[in-house]
Amino acid sequence: MTTTTFTDFLRSPKEVASRAEKDALRITRRDAADLVLVSAEAFEKRTAGLSIASKLVRATIHTRDVRSAAAELFSWVSLLGDEEREQFYREIEDLLWASSELGSFEELRSTVQSWKGTAENYAAGIRPRADIEWFDDLPVVDRPE
Repeated sequence: MTTTTFTDFLRSPKEVASRAEKDALRITRRDAADLVLVSAEAFEKRTAGLSIASKLVRATIHTRDVRSAAAELFSWVSLLGDEEREQFYREIEDLLWASSELGSFEELRSTVQSWKGTAENYAAGIRPRADIEWFDDLPVVDRPE
């Protein structure tokens, strides 16, 4: 988080706002508490991640198990295959504690959103094809003229 003064904010609001779009910006004031200026998108992502973490912690206290808590909170995990579900639970459990310790919940939010997107695709009948062939070595393709 970078810092600027309230005076700088009043003199150059566009420049200060531009800096806040890249990273949270602390605005110091002489006779009042500091303010923080952050983009709405960053604020919403942080709030969503924190909400997921708090719900998981609360459910974990109730169930005494992160996996059970995640299954209770995210009913869509039932659409995932057994291996995918286990992978989701492992990722969420690791990210929940790491995010809480670091105070950064973006990775937790992003991971839950990605898995939810997978479940939404499965619900729509879109599944991965088993007959996909992966290249061991990427083929070299000539640049078109």
